[in-house]
Amino acid sequence: GDLRFEIHSVHVQQYPLFCFFASVNDNIVRELCHSLDFHLLREDDDLFMPGGQCEFVYRLFDGCMQYIQEPLSSPVTVENTVPVEAGSWLCEAALWTRWLHVGLATATAQCQCQLSVFKVEQALATLKKDRRTWQGSSADAE
Repeated sequence: GDLRFEIHSVHVQQYPLFCFFASVNDNIVRELCHSLDFHLLREDDDLFMPGGQCEFVYRLFDGCMQYIQEPLSSPVTVENTVPVEAGSWLCEAALWTRWLHVGLATATAQCQCQLSVFKVEQALATLKKDRRTWQGSSADAE
């Protein structure tokens, strides 16, 4: 309980909207900690691939990745590669809509990539428990 909260709350509060909700209801952060896990990737490991259902929101907090979109799976005409640096969020749209991955996210650094991983369904269930929080998140999505 408390150890999990101490470790995870720092990562939960990195997401500005979750931080705002915490100011409305201080139990939100504690509950959101249960929707959070950590994931490690080594060089050339894939985080997700095109076509898969997005069930997680990710924050890269250490290491480097790249996000690649190709014409076969994305609305692009040529391959597009974007570096993903520490502090970046991936797949936030999954909190507000059903989302399919249209690109490939892969680790590029010769060191480990460390990510915080939020389980979308569990995070949404937490936000829906408090009417003020859910109304705020629904308004934010519009």
